[in-house]
Amino acid sequence: MLKIETAQEPLSRQELNIRFLTQSLVQEATNRVEFAADSIILTTTSTDLQKHAYRWKIETLNTFKNTAFQSSPKLSLMDTWTYMLQVRNFMETPEAQDYFGTYTTYVLQVSQDNVEDIERKASQFFKPEIFKNIKNLLCNMQKNTHYLHKI
Repeated sequence: MLKIETAQEPLSRQELNIRFLTQSLVQEATNRVEFAADSIILTTTSTDLQKHAYRWKIETLNTFKNTAFQSSPKLSLMDTWTYMLQVRNFMETPEAQDYFGTYTTYVLQVSQDNVEDIERKASQFFKPEIFKNIKNLLCNMQKNTHYLHKI
């Protein structure tokens, strides 16, 4: 029998729950983004808007794949949350209007729904003061990090 030993400690119950939460949130957010992007693609005749919707969908899926499946559950949650904040905040800028035109409000609402969902569920895993500190940290961090992969 082959035995492989690693230096990695087993995850605590809270860490396992955070991992499950993050992956569940990513699935829900992915569904929202895919539905919204597909709706835009199907209802607009503008090839530019269709391209931007495809980019938004692909960028989101790729980013979630990278953020949600890290070895540290807390880091996965933080990175996923930060990305959701970055997208939501970008959608509030005039530049987003150039990307999504009349669909900007719709895309902003999907992005806001993602942020509210992750914040509501993450608040269940942390004491109120710790949650508040994490939320403030992430909000400040994302303000200093631009949404680099502009849709």
